[in-house]
Amino acid sequence: MIVLPSRFSKRPNYDMHNCESLSTLCINVITENFDRYTREMIYLPTTIKNKLFQIASRRFQILQNIDILSSLLHPNIREIDFTNCDVTTEMIETISICHNVEKLQMVCNATVSKKALLQLISGVPCLRLLRAKKCVNIDDDFVEVLVKHCALLKILDIAKCSITDVSMLQIGRLKLSALDISGMIISDKGFNDFISGDCKETLKELIVSCTATSCRMIENELANLKIFVNHSHVAFDNSQNMKQLSWVVK
Repeated sequence: MIVLPSRFSKRPNYDMHNCESLSTLCINVITENFDRYTREMIYLPTTIKNKLFQIASRRFQILQNIDILSSLLHPNIREIDFTNCDVTTEMIETISICHNVEKLQMVCNATVSKKALLQLISGVPCLRLLRAKKCVNIDDDFVEVLVKHCALLKILDIAKCSITDVSMLQIGRLKLSALDISGMIISDKGFNDFISGDCKETLKELIVSCTATSCRMIENELANLKIFVNHSHVAFDNSQNMKQLSWVVK
């Protein structure tokens, strides 16, 4: 049972129409005492759990407590944001029950196991957005599983991960609207394989690190591209269809 502190139990002296709802009061109490209500949170309605999960996601390291994380999760959760956490293998394994996730954002260090990442991504067929920068174990094997199981994916950000040319043909098969694969060495052949896929008709935003030759291929083949960011010093010759062009020079 979640017991409201005495300051909430006293009869108010103000207009009841302007009172906070009971659910809001409960959420406020729990967010001040996540550790205290770990067991009780398991039985809360999913709508309340979703609100609590969003709040916990914004608080550094709260979700690293696996008991708290487990008590807030449910199979129908739609969005998971771990960008404010140091993600662990145990956290990835714990969220593998969430098969209806549509948005997943995280930053994983090298200690997060590849096996856990593959298991997670093979069980989220509804995924539409994945942001997973600087994840060493997001490699060509991961992309193969991603493309196989996440056909609905629209936004993919795997900058500074570990993919190679091998993944480019497969990524091109996704009907993406936005892609960030900057910070990785992709050859002209890799980009040529990429733009031969279904993304050719759907891609509107692209962030890469590429050569002048790849730039020309992008210019000629990706007619619907509106935003192009190249983490290199080479220029983009034709910008008539572009709303935003930028280069990152180091």
